[in-house]
Amino acid sequence: MSSITYPKAGEKIVSEPDEKQGYIRDYITNQYLKAKPEEIEARQVLAKRLVEEYGFPKELIQTVPEVRIQKGGKLIGPADIVVYNSQKDKEIKEGKNNQFFQRIDELFQKVKNKYRDVFPDPSEKINLRKDTISFIVSQLKNFNFSQASIDAKGEAFQEFIHAYYRGEKGQFFTPQPVMNLAVSIIDPKQEEKIIDPACGTGGFLVTAMKYVMNKIIPASRKDDKEYIASKTKNYAEDYIRGIDINPRLTRVAKMRMVLEDDGHTGIISTNSLDQFSQILHRAMENNSTYFDKNSFDVLFTNPPFGATGKEEQKTILQQYKLAKKWKEIEGKWQPTNEILKGQVPDILFIERCLEFLAGDGRMAIVLPDGDLTNSTLRYVREFIKDKARILAVVSLPPETFIPYGTGVKASIVFLQKVSPDQIKKLKKQDYSVFMAICEKIGYDIRGRTVYKRNEKGKILIDENGQNIIDSDIPEIINEFKKFKTKHQLNF
Repeated sequence: MSSITYPKAGEKIVSEPDEKQGYIRDYITNQYLKAKPEEIEARQVLAKRLVEEYGFPKELIQTVPEVRIQKGGKLIGPADIVVYNSQKDKEIKEGKNNQFFQRIDELFQKVKNKYRDVFPDPSEKINLRKDTISFIVSQLKNFNFSQASIDAKGEAFQEFIHAYYRGEKGQFFTPQPVMNLAVSIIDPKQEEKIIDPACGTGGFLVTAMKYVMNKIIPASRKDDKEYIASKTKNYAEDYIRGIDINPRLTRVAKMRMVLEDDGHTGIISTNSLDQFSQILHRAMENNSTYFDKNSFDVLFTNPPFGATGKEEQKTILQQYKLAKKWKEIEGKWQPTNEILKGQVPDILFIERCLEFLAGDGRMAIVLPDGDLTNSTLRYVREFIKDKARILAVVSLPPETFIPYGTGVKASIVFLQKVSPDQIKKLKKQDYSVFMAICEKIGYDIRGRTVYKRNEKGKILIDENGQNIIDSDIPEIINEFKKFKTKHQLNF
């Protein structure tokens, strides 16, 4: 790329005698412009040199009107001079190339036709300015996404979505380290059905799917993209299910699954706390199966809590024991027949998640620490102990969710649904529960990655030459594996 030398001091564009006083003609367009010093001594001189010294055609140079320069959705300033690669690029930037925008519309129509459940409205359009569309295309046109790795596409998609939906209505997103920890401890198998009843943009589902695929794809076929795509699609369609009350988020989750080689038809939009008949009805409308009680082997979820408020619909509340008033009778907490006026969704999700699980099914649920420590919620903890074996509790550091829109302190609770007889037996044995405190999550309160350093402050690297992230999660996973072996946990 040739360098451009700025004009020498004192070098000016000389006005003709018949010019308007106080104005100068633009070298490119011949329009009158106010004769400001920066115009006379800089922009016009530079425009002239671009043409006469560097050979750029005037038709590909724009000085007026000034071109808006944006970084994402942020305007960072106008450009004094813009040089286009071609006349076509200039017309696209100006929104004048109808053939280009028609092509974009045709491609979007094909996408809508192929994924009708993601884009149910046939009249839906891309609601972006033409210059924004042209900028996006200009940035992406040199990349072949069909050849890009699934991980690269997924990470790019996740970054965009988190920035767009950050902290919306308390539905903050689950950080990847938290999902890795939950999936590694639950250890889903190839033929186990998986659900996330508050799936958001599908992070837990994708993490679990990749975990299983990584175990079942033979080493000899790790580079066979067609084989992996087919295997992933078939697995997701048969074993992966997701629900979210927010239809926009389920659309995002479906598109994310498409990027991960499909399997998006197992995601539906409805209220997971509603009656099972309503959930099944919505699933049938979506041509999906396996959304009934006692249907799933594995469950991961980060239910809405924080600023979401309480569930107050009586038709929903009357289904739940945890939506009733509880009393301590002879040292034991028991539900009464009185239904509360409202209950926070994270508590209701505990009961609903256990209902989704089949016998011996396992689940990981992110809960606010208040559910585990507040004296007024002791009945919730008694309910859990009467309905499931507590496998593990991992306390997360305070900064875990701050970059994602909330400062709620939370923990991951790992449960296994067992029979009442097994519960009685386990209680008599006073069984062990794995407990861990995660102090380092691998990033700071701004979401920036934190690396391990030596005493001199130099970042440590592993045997593959990669920077080592400062996180307790790998150690917690390894310690749980030892605990699982020692206590003969059967999964």
